[in-house]
This record gives sequence, C-alpha cells and structure tokens, in this order.
Amino acid sequence: MASIVQNIIGDQAVQIGNEEFVRKLSFGGSWNYCKVGLLMRVFGDTTVNNCRFQIGFNSGDQNTLMSNNCSGYVGVKYCYNTVMTYDAANKRFNVSSNYFNDHVQKQGATLSETLSAGGNGVQYFAAATSAGPMIVVLTATRTTATTYTLMGTYASAAQIVNVPTQGDLLAGMDTDDLGRLGSFCTAGISKVSTGSLPSNMDTLSVYWNHNIPVLEIYAMSVVAYY
Repeated sequence: MASIVQNIIGDQAVQIGNEEFVRKLSFGGSWNYCKVGLLMRVFGDTTVNNCRFQIGFNSGDQNTLMSNNCSGYVGVKYCYNTVMTYDAANKRFNVSSNYFNDHVQKQGATLSETLSAGGNGVQYFAAATSAGPMIVVLTATRTTATTYTLMGTYASAAQIVNVPTQGDLLAGMDTDDLGRLGSFCTAGISKVSTGSLPSNMDTLSVYWNHNIPVLEIYAMSVVAYY
C-alpha cells in the first residue's frame, strides 16, 4: 500500500510502489470538466525498464483499474511500457520514442489502450537527484453521459529544469487551461474515449508499476470547473 514519508523533515510525500492510489472525489461524479495536477518525481537515479505511469478516474473506489472486476476506468498513460533512461549529467530521466498521454480504458478484466497519432516524442521526468519535482496534469471533459475527452501533459527539456513549488501547482490549477503551468509542462493531444463508460466517475486513480524506484507525490489537486 502507499506510504507517507518525510525525506525532508516536515515535508511529507506519498510513495506509490507497483500499486494504484485511489481517492474518492469530494464532489463525486458531478463534474463535466475536471483537472488533476500532481507535484511529483520518480524517486530513483538508475535506468528503469517497462515503465507505466497513469492518471485517471474510476467508477467507485472498490473495483478499480487493478481489479479484474473493474467497474469502469478511463485515464491517460504518460509512460507506456517503455524505458526511463537515467541521465546522470542532467539529473533527470529521458524517455525517447514514447507515445505520451494516450488513452486507457477498462471495464471488467478488459483493458483497452489507444496510441495517439502525432503524440510520439521525447519527454522528461524528475529523478531523485533532480533539483526538484515536476508538475503533471490531466484534463478531462465529459463529452456525453458515458464518453470522456482526456488530455495529459509532458515536460520538455526546457521545462524539466524549472523547479515548481506547491504554490505554482495551486496557482496553475486556478484556471481551466494550463495557464501558469506552461513553464513546467506542455499540453498533449486530446482524445475521446470509445464505447459506453459509467457516467459516475467519482474516484481519482494514480498508478505506477514499480517497487523500485517508487513514485513520490508531494502535492495533489483536483478541481471541478463545471
């Protein structure tokens, strides 16, 4: 299960290791446009193979993404079964030839993944040795009662060197677009889900598939705009 740690005294973080962090939304499933922001890093300094990092929404907090009886999940994968190469000179992870912010859906035991054409490029992740964490954002629109349009972000080489604070994250969550977060991340490609998903997506999901290194989250914000 997720752990709460203090790598710096008084500065708490949630560590996720090969697991899914779920949290019921205070406003439930009553949203038509919603934004999720994380202040985070991959807490390691060696190359990591077969990485999978996702943010999304579940219908309920019991049968979630990792369940074979999943009630309904839709999300974005920011790192798709690929290699995070540790760059010691620049103290960061490089992910090359990666399809970033692509859709993932699941109902029951069936996982459906869609690569976004034109979403192939290089992105960067903050490491344990980086000067600070990074900001990752998910935006979600309820397109119809049972379909959703999702978009993730990625960090460029110029953006990953900027060190965001919790204040930067909260200020950037104040608008319904990327707004002030543009110094730290770039909008990806929006994509509409397929099929008929549950209308009540009321639970946040964050998934990372490695015990070593863990994913550390220093701040998390979810805002429903309408």
